[in-house]
Amino acid sequence: MAEKIFLGCKQVRLLLLHELKKQNSAGVAVGNIYGMIGPLSTTTTVSYDAVGVWFRQLKNGDFCFEDQPRSGRPVAVNEKRILELAQEDFRHCTRELAKKCECSYTTIPQHLRGLGKRRYGA
Repeated sequence: MAEKIFLGCKQVRLLLLHELKKQNSAGVAVGNIYGMIGPLSTTTTVSYDAVGVWFRQLKNGDFCFEDQPRSGRPVAVNEKRILELAQEDFRHCTRELAKKCECSYTTIPQHLRGLGKRRYGA
């Protein structure tokens, strides 16, 4: 069986630049990338829409392949802080923990489950 090739976002974006230089459409570019290395891992999938966005940026002269900061709520949550607060007082409800951690109350149970905590709250 062939060895899987895992590419990071920068490598995928370089492949897209190559496809754009060949004057391929977004659909052809996706097909060529999948044909060359197979379907990518779940972290670096290449969709037709994503290729369209990158083609527009590249055509406008934006050749920065780094991820840019995004607007909106930050994705990072301090799991260590969540765990400390949960262990400090097991009677905290998820809404109280969310308020103290400045995140959504639906985020707290997800992170607690990820940290191995199954039951929390009163």
